[in-house]
Amino acid sequence: MPWQALLEITAAINAAFLALTLLFSPRLQRTRARLRLAGFLLCVAWLLTSFALVDQGWVALSPVQVLVDATTSLLLSALFVDYIAGSLRRRVHVAVYAPAFVLLVVAVLGGAVFLAKVRIVHLVLIQIAYTLAATAVFLTSRRGLARRPRHLAYLLGGMGLMHAAQLTRILQPDVGWIFDAVPLVGTAFILGLTILVLTDSRALRAYTQEPEPGPGPSDLTLAALDDVMRTRKPFLDAALKVEGLARWAGVSSREVSKLINTQTDGSFYDYVNRHRVAEAERLLIDPNESTTSVEAIGLLVGFKARSTFYEAFRRRTGQTPADYRRQRVG
Repeated sequence: MPWQALLEITAAINAAFLALTLLFSPRLQRTRARLRLAGFLLCVAWLLTSFALVDQGWVALSPVQVLVDATTSLLLSALFVDYIAGSLRRRVHVAVYAPAFVLLVVAVLGGAVFLAKVRIVHLVLIQIAYTLAATAVFLTSRRGLARRPRHLAYLLGGMGLMHAAQLTRILQPDVGWIFDAVPLVGTAFILGLTILVLTDSRALRAYTQEPEPGPGPSDLTLAALDDVMRTRKPFLDAALKVEGLARWAGVSSREVSKLINTQTDGSFYDYVNRHRVAEAERLLIDPNESTTSVEAIGLLVGFKARSTFYEAFRRRTGQTPADYRRQRVG
């Protein structure tokens, strides 16, 4: 197997694995972002696999495969725009999926005659328009640059490089090595995303969190703040600070500090750790986490160190995490 095909299939497997993790992992919140990103990754996995199989001559290129690949490429771009917008608290109209649907319907009705008229350049231009729209959403977001999810810039950059390879391939059709540029850029894009996920235990959560506007400064109560903590779980971020929680709640950091200082019996970190311990209690007795070590659960809920986790857990429950699990599961 040539090395290009090996890399492409490896990247396709990684993309499919990440997508299935997003779809079925019990640890992740069920959000629109989770489904959109999973769909995007499945589309990438299919296109990389299809290119590798056809390029190596293992599968003959047929009108049906041309249609599936073309539709998948447009669906991929629509899911990409939807995911970028959702991650920035924006919503896109369902019409963003219209090009993929229209292409599929018209191709089915028109058959091979219509497919023969479809040109790669047309699909590429539509994809570029999608990516430009996603970039515009990112750049015009009301959230400050530092508050925008960092991985979105990586995704936009990866799509930009892929479009550059696509345009180069169209403009230089006689240069042989450029033919492999698009799938190889896509391969590097997915493998890089895989490395980012594997090197950060909270990466998938960050990719699938979908913050919504909080209760607002006029009606923020401790109960409302507790609800933000329970439903959106910002405490999973080990680096969470007052400013970060305030963004999740949709209020100023001063208001969050005042509320915690006047209505709880501890500091901001005591308040956050209380919710982390509550989440750890839930995970320790969750059958799906029966093989997850106590130390790993501490990291999953946002504690930076084992000693901090044990101290906070013992202070709240009077037991060590291991004793708590043994007593209840046993």
